Amino acid sequence: MRTDGSARWITIAALCIAAVLGLLWIQRDPRNVAQAVPATPAVSVSGPVAGAPATFADIAAKLEPEVVNIFTTSTVRVYAPDVPDDFFRRFFPAPPERKQNSLGSGFIIDPDGYILTNYHVVENADLINVRLSDERTYTAYIVGSDPKTDIALIKIKTDKAERFSFAVLGDSDAVRVGDWVVAVGNPFGLSNTVTAGIVSAKGRFIGNTEYDDLIQTDASINPGNSGGPLVNTAGEVIGINSSIFTRTGGYMGIGFAIPINMAKQVLTPLKQTGKVERSWLGVTIQRVSPELARSYGLDSAKGALVAQIMPNSPAEKAGLKEEDLIIAVNGHEIPDQNALMRTVSLMPAGSKVVLTVLRNGKRLDITVELAARPDDSQLAATGGVMMGAFFDPRLGIGISAISPDNASRLGIPSGVVITEVDPNGAAAMQGLQKGDVILRINGNDVPNVATFKNIAASLRSGGIVRMQIRRENIKIVVAFRLP
Repeated sequence: MRTDGSARWITIAALCIAAVLGLLWIQRDPRNVAQAVPATPAVSVSGPVAGAPATFADIAAKLEPEVVNIFTTSTVRVYAPDVPDDFFRRFFPAPPERKQNSLGSGFIIDPDGYILTNYHVVENADLINVRLSDERTYTAYIVGSDPKTDIALIKIKTDKAERFSFAVLGDSDAVRVGDWVVAVGNPFGLSNTVTAGIVSAKGRFIGNTEYDDLIQTDASINPGNSGGPLVNTAGEVIGINSSIFTRTGGYMGIGFAIPINMAKQVLTPLKQTGKVERSWLGVTIQRVSPELARSYGLDSAKGALVAQIMPNSPAEKAGLKEEDLIIAVNGHEIPDQNALMRTVSLMPAGSKVVLTVLRNGKRLDITVELAARPDDSQLAATGGVMMGAFFDPRLGIGISAISPDNASRLGIPSGVVITEVDPNGAAAMQGLQKGDVILRINGNDVPNVATFKNIAASLRSGGIVRMQIRRENIKIVVAFRLP
């Protein structure tokens, strides 16, 4: 009994040990683990491209003959930082000058050799050269430019009946946040550089121009990429690479492109007349804060608030009033003040638009006949030839007295207008432009050139300068440090 019982217990123990070892083997075998864990259901991705493309090589090959490198030469005035302008005026018949070279990118948009690029790539260029991917090099000329959207149209000069490969323009409105995109350009002179990323955001306003409505991307964009195309996975251009956010001067993961649909809007007038004629309401508008929205009975901030109405403007003639909140144009909702400016500006002068406004708790439809907006370049040109013109090398701007007619049109008694901006100067770094009217410096009114000179002379090197300026019908304040 004892012997048989011992054998039986030994057998049972052996079977238990075998079972435990078997379980351990099942858990350690990767094949068995995979069978034991339920599979994660596949995620269905909607849209034209599901997931990352296996390669961007086909897109890069298609774009190669369509993208050009742009090399420009311009003449800039040279000022020593610590030498008064009067010194140069006394000893030199004209300010010292030097040649400045810069580079950028562009892309051909038709077989005749028309090229889209950024305005800032070719601004003030004395000579423009474009180089194709096959190393052919041509001179080019500016057909038209629009500083307000930072878009320029240039054309290749050729005596031969040449035809060029050209890019297909897509639909930037159809682009979604998260879509794959490819940027091509000439960063740091490295031609035909291709980078990929996604659309990070849409509708960005960063203050480059008053019509910013930018596409943000994390595709690498660096100096020299400006003017190059941002394309979707079908190889269609959906944006013009224009700027980056950086603290170092190089790429930091945030780049911006002008939507190609905005370029399409200005392309025809640029080709036909060389410039873009815009319409205006003749109002000063401001952002609607959440508090302002609630005061008008709105649940969220939207629309554009009329802060001021210009005399004899389309808005005044139509009966628009200050503190009207514009929420729609021709039945289309206006999300913010920038959208209102973009919508109205490209409508033909003389056209009639219906503005939906909130006034004293009531919703009203007001019909306005738009007029051509005065051009600030004409304003700058008027002042630039007047007596008393002055260039301040520390601020990096030239100014002149504003004409009485323009002062009356802007509704101000007097002032000085910026007629020249040194692209490497302190003021340019804060976005000051030709045609800006300087109203105040450090809290002091600037009614004339003499006052400007006195204030400028009192500014300390390394000190902070605060300016209130008027740009078209908008007042803004900028601050920067003197070198």
